[in-house]
Amino acid sequence: MKKKIIAILAAATMVFAFVGCGSDQEEATEETTAAVEETTEAATEAETDDIGIDKATEIALADAGFSADDVEFTKQNADIDDGVAIYEIEFINGETKYEYDIDAKTGNILDKDTDSVYDD
Repeated sequence: MKKKIIAILAAATMVFAFVGCGSDQEEATEETTAAVEETTEAATEAETDDIGIDKATEIALADAGFSADDVEFTKQNADIDDGVAIYEIEFINGETKYEYDIDAKTGNILDKDTDSVYDD
């Protein structure tokens, strides 16, 4: 997803550079505005492929058999693991720490682990 956004932004930068070379300022401004709008739309579409951190958290909690009220969250963040966008969700219930890696596009659980909170 980040590669797609970077490629889109790079293309927009090239358009800006090309459009800036024209002699008609008004036309160049209109073309630049259109390019920015197109780039923004494409970036937004790329981001909608992502399930979001709230859904990833729901998936992890459901798998562990808890609700958000049952746990203390220690980590909820987006990351890249071996080129795959993931969400890292970690929480504690009682004396057990739960760690999940959730695929940011599919919602599949890529990795999960439990440890005693005393193992750290």
